[in-house]
Amino acid sequence: MPRITLKVNGEDYTLDVPSDMALLWALRENLNMTDTMFNCGMGVCGTCTVKVDGKPRLSCQTKAVDVDGQSITTINGLGTVINVGSGSHSGT
Repeated sequence: MPRITLKVNGEDYTLDVPSDMALLWALRENLNMTDTMFNCGMGVCGTCTVKVDGKPRLSCQTKAVDVDGQSITTINGLGTVINVGSGSHSGT
């Protein structure tokens, strides 16, 4: 089983993963980072999108071994979300 290193949301991790394991499952199962969601599993919906070295990648279609040594940013690593839709609206 290959050993890989990832920097996820600024933290360094070393993992032993099967060579065919999707990044999605390495994040969810090995690192317990469930903010990266599973939906279609075919790379169609975009729910599993993460940033790999700053570029968007579908984690369900990306092998974990293919991003060895790279920086991964999940939805939790993007920072605080400001809800601009809350509160009352004037209608204008």
